[in-house]
Amino acid sequence: MAKMKKKLKLELKYVIFSIVLVFAVINGSIILYNFNVTNNKNQTIAVSSKPAADKIHTMAVEAINKNQTQAEALFQTARRQYEYILENTTDTDIHDYAQAKIVDCDAQVWLLDHK
Repeated sequence: MAKMKKKLKLELKYVIFSIVLVFAVINGSIILYNFNVTNNKNQTIAVSSKPAADKIHTMAVEAINKNQTQAEALFQTARRQYEYILENTTDTDIHDYAQAKIVDCDAQVWLLDHK
């Protein structure tokens, strides 16, 4: 009987210790997650003028001979990127560059449609 009480007490201690450990891990995870979320909110996002649009345009040019449907979709995506740049820039050089690239994308799509 005494052995059973000792064994029961030991098992009870393990169960309580396990529950406390689980709650500590959960609370620690929540605290770290909240800390990470608040740090991400304070970060500034880098603003780029046109690298993504230029990369998409380059991918479209490379896809012209391989897959014309993909090339057309890429030109249309690049055009939308250049339109966004055109609407949101105050720099004259970037504005003119975006305008020229929009015309180029339109011409490429027209050529692909009428090939």
